[in-house]
Amino acid sequence: MEILFIASAISPYDPRPAAADPCAALAKALRGLGHHVVVVSPLRSIDPSAHSLARRLSTLEARVGEAKYVCEIYDGRTSGGVDLLFIGCQALFGKPGTAPAAPVDEALFALVFSQAAAQHASQLEPRPEVVHAHDFQAALSLALLPEELRARVLSVHDLNAVGELSGHPLPAGVASTDFGLLGVGLEAARAVLVNGETLAAELKTPGAAGAVARALARHADKLTGIPDGLDAASWNPLTDIHLGARFDPADLSGKSVSKGNIQFELELPVRPEVPLVAAPAQGLAAAEGEQLVALADSLLRNDVQLVIRLGTQDDERALSALVERFDGKLALWKSDDDEALHRMIAGADFLLLPDGRVGKLHLAALRYGTLPIARRQGPVADTTLDCDQRLETGNAFLAESTDTEGLLSAAQRALAAYSLTQPFDRLRRRAMRVDSSWERSARRYEYLYRNLR
Repeated sequence: MEILFIASAISPYDPRPAAADPCAALAKALRGLGHHVVVVSPLRSIDPSAHSLARRLSTLEARVGEAKYVCEIYDGRTSGGVDLLFIGCQALFGKPGTAPAAPVDEALFALVFSQAAAQHASQLEPRPEVVHAHDFQAALSLALLPEELRARVLSVHDLNAVGELSGHPLPAGVASTDFGLLGVGLEAARAVLVNGETLAAELKTPGAAGAVARALARHADKLTGIPDGLDAASWNPLTDIHLGARFDPADLSGKSVSKGNIQFELELPVRPEVPLVAAPAQGLAAAEGEQLVALADSLLRNDVQLVIRLGTQDDERALSALVERFDGKLALWKSDDDEALHRMIAGADFLLLPDGRVGKLHLAALRYGTLPIARRQGPVADTTLDCDQRLETGNAFLAESTDTEGLLSAAQRALAAYSLTQPFDRLRRRAMRVDSSWERSARRYEYLYRNLR
């Protein structure tokens, strides 16, 4: 099949937006299944010369009201054979390879990028058989495609943004909706995807909170869920360049070394017999952040060590008081780079996830023999199974309820399991062998695309 992705970003060129990793990994997996995949993405601050991108002589144009925007085109290709096309616009981003002088108007960016991407799609030869847009930044492009390009798919990775127009006009012939640019894309799409069947069912529930959830509920007949996979090339404890000691299910000695390294670096007592729990706190909503503080307060009354990873902008005042109370048991790791995340997951025994609806960290944790502690919701519910009392089945410790007590109960079951040395060792090795690759997910996308055609 000829498949065209339109996405606000793609890793590793711009890994920050929610769509960047899934878009890159899915495109690579589909290419591995024999499909021709082209990804259209904005250039933004990407340096073309640093990534060997070739500029085309032709340009694309977009209009927002009376203003006209000329967009440059740059070609590239990934090592996995996925063709890339980057759209630049100096009027919005400045000179390629440099940061914009002022914050970019996200609504204006989405309007310009979507128009340019749709224009490119209409000119492609051979014609794309499927056009797959990602998040609100690309959603408008589906409404601007030629009529014959009917297999239109929209994936929603960011559940917190609908893309408000902020006073900017839509292109002629495109009707506005109550849900910004995302709503326009939902109207034009024939299928709408989210991360997993459980999340799709949750979002179809009447009264779901948030503008994105309400927008998706309005299009429940189109909504389906396919769980994200994990990029095995990036998350592999046997080849991970970020680790000082590597390991696999057959030889876990490197995991013990990774645990000791984390304890030493964060000035925790180097005690291999004590369970080490890691918890990422970046981007949590206020209520979830408060719940994490309450959970940490209760959990640290056990013989356990807890590492909470903060982003560089996160407020750590509420947690600092706990550090003083539980000296030698709680450490705060203020870092938002990939290396720290890989090392933390490799060294921990458990990964505590206050929010089970987003991300792929539970899959990375399984890959590294780090058992997830999470709520049974969203993608976590689709890809993990709660452990039984004897640790003979399951690969995670899941809470049925959404309150602090439910997650604390799951965490306490996990700590008790750690004391069962041999059963826990078998559980850890079993978890590491779980197939969470993108290829499984890609085959489901392939089936969906064929049905739309």
